[in-house]
Amino acid sequence: MLSVRHSFGASLLFLLVIGMIFPGAFAAPQEKLPWTLREHYTFSGGDLRLDYAKDNGEWRIKIFQEDSEQARLNPDLILKEVTFSIELSDGRVLTNDMFGAAGETILDRGPASWEAAGEGTHYAVQFMPLEGLAVEHAITTVKQWNFLLLTVKVKNISEAPVGIKKITIVDIPSGSLQGLSEQAEIGSCNTLFRGGRPVFSPEGNASSLRIFDQGRDIIINMALIPRGKAASGISSWRESGSWYGRIESDFSPGKTLAPGETLEADPLWLSMGAGAAQQDTQYSYLLYHFCKEAVSIDQPRAWVTVSDTAGLTRLKAQAANAASLGISHALIPNNWESKPGSGDGGSPLYPRNMGEAASALQAAGTIPGITLDALLAKGGGNHTAKSADGQLWNNPCVPEGRAAVRDRIRTLYSKGFGFFILEESTIPDEVLLAFGISREEADWAAFSAATEAVQDTKATVLPAAASAQPVNRDAWLAAASSVARIREGDIGIAPVGLLVGQDSMPDFETRVALQLWPGPLQFVDAPTGQTARFVAALLARPPYRARPQDPCRTAPLIWLTRAGININPNVGEGIMQFSGASAWKVNDLECFNRADTQPLIWQDNNGAIAALTEGTLPMAPHATTLGLLNASTEPMFCGLSGEPMLGLYQAKKVQWDPNKRVLSGNLEGPFMKDAVAVFYIPTGMQPRSVSVGGKSVRAQANGNWLQLPIDASGNSFELHF
Repeated sequence: MLSVRHSFGASLLFLLVIGMIFPGAFAAPQEKLPWTLREHYTFSGGDLRLDYAKDNGEWRIKIFQEDSEQARLNPDLILKEVTFSIELSDGRVLTNDMFGAAGETILDRGPASWEAAGEGTHYAVQFMPLEGLAVEHAITTVKQWNFLLLTVKVKNISEAPVGIKKITIVDIPSGSLQGLSEQAEIGSCNTLFRGGRPVFSPEGNASSLRIFDQGRDIIINMALIPRGKAASGISSWRESGSWYGRIESDFSPGKTLAPGETLEADPLWLSMGAGAAQQDTQYSYLLYHFCKEAVSIDQPRAWVTVSDTAGLTRLKAQAANAASLGISHALIPNNWESKPGSGDGGSPLYPRNMGEAASALQAAGTIPGITLDALLAKGGGNHTAKSADGQLWNNPCVPEGRAAVRDRIRTLYSKGFGFFILEESTIPDEVLLAFGISREEADWAAFSAATEAVQDTKATVLPAAASAQPVNRDAWLAAASSVARIREGDIGIAPVGLLVGQDSMPDFETRVALQLWPGPLQFVDAPTGQTARFVAALLARPPYRARPQDPCRTAPLIWLTRAGININPNVGEGIMQFSGASAWKVNDLECFNRADTQPLIWQDNNGAIAALTEGTLPMAPHATTLGLLNASTEPMFCGLSGEPMLGLYQAKKVQWDPNKRVLSGNLEGPFMKDAVAVFYIPTGMQPRSVSVGGKSVRAQANGNWLQLPIDASGNSFELHF
């Protein structure tokens, strides 16, 4: 939990010293005073400290030093100066310094409560009005959590409307990031959110920024909490060896505030002083809370589609080929309508009645899906507006427009379509301005209406793919890391295209990286040749349930997996280190069965189980699989040696019966050749009998370990003690 300290300034003697060192410190009110003379709060997280100033809402991050005059005058800074600004619709930019110069600020402190995280304390700088705007810049702490929430709120107190285009929550100028070692990395998670659904978009703005310096043991994580009102993102650049960046909430084409109305940027989550995996878990928890409307348990694993210039005939042929590989869905691209918004197919590529297209894809052995712009309108009304080209558009933020979006989806569902892919709408800015809503607001409202349309059905609504990735290890590690934890809450994930050639056969690490991706895969045309065999093998197994342990890196190299989603004290966990992984502290691992004792790390060395006694995972020059468990007084299933991720996702119904003293479970194949089941036996216990697949086998325990050969097709097991 973060701690807080309030500082009012220095003693009179120190003021005199500052006056001698900085002769102009008091001469010009417009100049910033030294931090030692500014009223501010200091928030503590581990060895890091965040100073938050009353006079203009500026903040900085430094490393803790014992209090001394030298430390006060020359702090060990990581971020020297972080500011905010507001861009009006007319292009003017109001900075935090301008608001600070408008008059004396008020620094309020009071109780706060977040439904997602519980009670905390709100520290708010209230600025004097400027250009008719009253601004509150605030930091909120939450009890029992290692993060801060930073918010910027704007209220129009004038008698005329004021247009807001953008709120820059964080502005890190060039040269502000400093004090890092040569080992430092600045990583990002390039994920945007549409309707609460994560969309991996490596070419777009990031949703989180990670400052990671293993040399100085520094991890700072900043990320956005999407609220569906603004297109928020993190942009950063390097110039002349210096890094700088901005975190913004973009209300384009502009949000007009009537007198008395309030507008708030998306909250910024900031964590420091906690381990990387713990930070990522806490952030994912908040994301799940705000994205829970996007729950989609029946998400497709993969689908095939065709280019926009192709039609139903080609898609039907590709769907049949894809079905033989285990690709069970086929998607009609967004070129099918005869007239945008009509709901009718356009000849010659598609039949007028799109129900015939759905039936054709079903006959090819796939579940049909369709791509659409949800805001296109068919008929007029007060909920619609016409663009310059004569096209009608729905306003999804009013009841009639929301109903029109629902009807559009329900009509297609009634024709046999089982999933719906919403593209980013091409609705023009002038129409959005007429509706008085931002582009992001319209998009989230469209998703909400579409989700409502398929309630109580097995259909799902997902965003369109924002990228297609080659068969490359790091590309898929980055993609998987961006959504791994939030998908555990059954949040729907946007697809990522998989770019394959005829004879692409990835190496082992790339295959594992692809298996870590928990969202849908999109193929333009069905894979053929050697690639087809690889894809069929990939889809024959479910995605690995795994979490990155070093998510501060854009492409994490250390992953931890477990059996299923629920914690099972009788099942161990597995660690996958990809080649190039650095040494990692065992205590920084996210041990799901965490106990007060040090977790035990084990490895199969050519058939002999060896325990790692050091408190650090060694560097991994090549792909390495390790097991992890918290030693228990009960026997445990530890995994399948020889299987990626120890095959833990294939363990079902593992349980310990204390009355019968039986450990039992099912292992669902297929398994790799020579896979061996590994069990932990507590000291003082010996197996009385062992059966595999219902047949008794002779077991030989070696110390605390027991190994059993497993049939390639899968087996049940029972260990009697």
